Amino acid sequence: MRYATRFNGIPLAVTLAADPALDDRQLDTPGTYADDRYEYSCTETPLGPKSLLLKLRLRRVDGSPFKVTAFKAEAAVPGLDLHRVFVPVLHEAIGKRDLISLPWGVEERTFTSWSFPFVAALNRFDQNRFCMGFMDHVHAADTRHSCYDEDANMSLQRLFDPAPRETSVWEETLYLSCEDHPVFDELRAFSRAYDELHKVALPPAPPSVWEPVWCSWYGIKNDVDADYIRSMVPLLKKWGIGNIIVDAGWFKGDGFDPDAGHYIPDASKFPDLKGLVEEVQSQGLTILLWCAPLFNISDLADVPFIQKHRFRAADSDEANNFLCPRCPAVRQYAYRTVKHLMQTHGCNGLKIDFIDPLQDRASLPCTTDHEHDIADYGEAVYDLLQGIYQTATQVRADALLEYRMNYSTLVTRPFATSHRAQDAPFDPDHIRRMCTRLKSYILNPEAGREGNVAVHTDPAYWLPKESPANVARFMASLVTSAVPMLSMDLRALPAEHQRITRTWLAFYRQHRDLLLFGRQQLLSADSHHSLFSLHRGDEALWGAFTSTFPGVLAVPSENIRRMWILNGGAQERLYTRLEGVEGECLHVQVYDRGLEKSAILKLPVEDRTVILDLPVEIGGALELQSGSECL
Repeated sequence: MRYATRFNGIPLAVTLAADPALDDRQLDTPGTYADDRYEYSCTETPLGPKSLLLKLRLRRVDGSPFKVTAFKAEAAVPGLDLHRVFVPVLHEAIGKRDLISLPWGVEERTFTSWSFPFVAALNRFDQNRFCMGFMDHVHAADTRHSCYDEDANMSLQRLFDPAPRETSVWEETLYLSCEDHPVFDELRAFSRAYDELHKVALPPAPPSVWEPVWCSWYGIKNDVDADYIRSMVPLLKKWGIGNIIVDAGWFKGDGFDPDAGHYIPDASKFPDLKGLVEEVQSQGLTILLWCAPLFNISDLADVPFIQKHRFRAADSDEANNFLCPRCPAVRQYAYRTVKHLMQTHGCNGLKIDFIDPLQDRASLPCTTDHEHDIADYGEAVYDLLQGIYQTATQVRADALLEYRMNYSTLVTRPFATSHRAQDAPFDPDHIRRMCTRLKSYILNPEAGREGNVAVHTDPAYWLPKESPANVARFMASLVTSAVPMLSMDLRALPAEHQRITRTWLAFYRQHRDLLLFGRQQLLSADSHHSLFSLHRGDEALWGAFTSTFPGVLAVPSENIRRMWILNGGAQERLYTRLEGVEGECLHVQVYDRGLEKSAILKLPVEDRTVILDLPVEIGGALELQSGSECL
C-alpha cells in the first residue's frame, strides 16, 4: 500500500507492507479505507502553518494479528537553496564528526540508545527547508539521504530485526515540517511534539543538577584515589562547585560479585569509600560514582556469568565485551549493581557510561546461547534504563543519574537527571556545538528549572601553562554552553587561572536561568555556533567567539534593559553598531578576563543605536544597561 501526496510542494510517499499481504492500492488523501482483510487510516494533525503530524494506522478487519514487514517514508527536496543535511546521529562513538555539509549519501541507524530518527534539509544559514522524523524512537529505524541528482532524496525506514513485528494494531506517526526555522528551533518543535504525543513526564530534577560539576577523570584518570578526591573539596566549596563525579579508576578491574556487580572498590586507593562519600556530603557536596553496568568486563573473561551473557552480534563470530540487555538475567544483574552501589556506599547517584559502545551494531540480533525475553534491542534497552532509574530512585528519591550524548535521546530523557555532551575536554568550540544540539531537544526553555532535566558540558580540561586569555575564552564559552563541568587538578592551576575560573563560575550562578533557558539565536553559519545571542525577560547576552568582532549587533527582543557581550574572539578592541537599544543612554561597564571592573562610561542612544568602540580583553566582557538621559 502506498500513500502519495505533496507536502508544501515537496513530493512525499509512504509505503507499507504486511503479511498477509496488503493490496496494491495507492492513496492520495487522508481518510479511512478498508477491503475484505484490512482497515487502513491516515490522519493529519496540523502543528503550524507548514508542519503537521501524519498518523497511519493498520488493523485486520477481523481483529487477528498480522506482521508488518516494511514501512518507509520518502521525500524529494528540490535542490534549490539547499546546502546542508542534518541528522542527530554523531558519526563515531566519541562524537567528533558531525555532518556540516551536503554529502552524496548518508545512512544511519537509530534506536533507543543511539540518537533518534530525524533528518532535515537546510540552506547555508541552517534554516529548515524540509524535515521529517518518526515519533517512535524505541524501535530501530534507518535514516537515509542521497543528493546525486537534482533533488535531495530523504527517507526514514523502519527496520525489523530480527523479524517482522507481529501485532493486532499497527500505528506510526510521522513529523513533517517546512517551517522556515533555524534547525535547532525545528528540533525543539519536534521535541515538543514528541512530548505532547507521548505525554512525557520528566523526573523531578534535584536542585544540585543545576550546580557546577567537577569530574576526576581527565586530571588523573585511573590513578584517582580517596586522597585526591578529598584534596579537591576545599576549592570546590570555595568556587561554588556543588557536585563531584568519581570517574573510572575507583574499582578493581577484576572484581566481581553476582549480587554486587563488577564494581568492587580498590581498597588500596579507596579503603573506606562509604566514609569518603559521607565526608564529601558533610561539606554540602553531592558525589556520584562512575559505572558502566553492561561494559568494562574485559578482565572478567573467566567469570561464568560474564562468559554466558556477553553479546554477540549476528554479523560476528566473536562475543563483545558487552552484556546483552535482551537477556533478563543481565538486566536484573544491572539493577543489583545499581542498588548495591547506591545502598552500600551511600552515593548521591551514578554516572551511567557506555550504554553505546557497539554504536548502531547493537541492534543486530544476538546469537549467544542465553535467554532473550525481549527480541527487539530498542525495547530491551528501554526496559534496562527504566529499571536502572527506578532502582536508583527507590534507594534515594533524589538520585542523580548522568547519561552521555549518544544515548541522551527523547525516549531516554525521563530516565536521567542530567545529559552530558560528548568527549571534548580541550575543545570549548566542540563542547558548545554539542550542548547547543543537546539543549534543543532536551530542554524546554519555558519550563525552567522546575520542569527540566539538566544538560551538562563535557568535563573541561586545560594545562597549567595555558594562556590566561585562552582560559577565560574557554570559561566564557563553557558557562554559556550548559551547566559547566571541570576536570583538571584545581590545585595545580596558577593563581590567575584560579581567579578566572572562580569568577566565571560565579557569573554562571548569577545568570543561570538566562544562560540555560534564554531564547538562543545563532548569528553565524559556522559549525561551532561561534556567534549567538540569548535573551530572557529584560536581559540579553551575546557570545562572540569569532576571530573578528561583528560589525552590527541587534538587540534580540523588545524591552531589553540589561545586556552582556562576551569577548571570546581574537581582538582586544570591540567595534560594533548596537541596534534596537531602549532608553536615551547606555551605561557601559567594562570587565577584564577575570570579570573585575576596568572602566565605566556612558554612551548616548541615537535612533535606538549606539556605536561601541572599546578596548576589552580577550575573555573579558561588557555589561550594558539602558538608562535615562546621559549627564
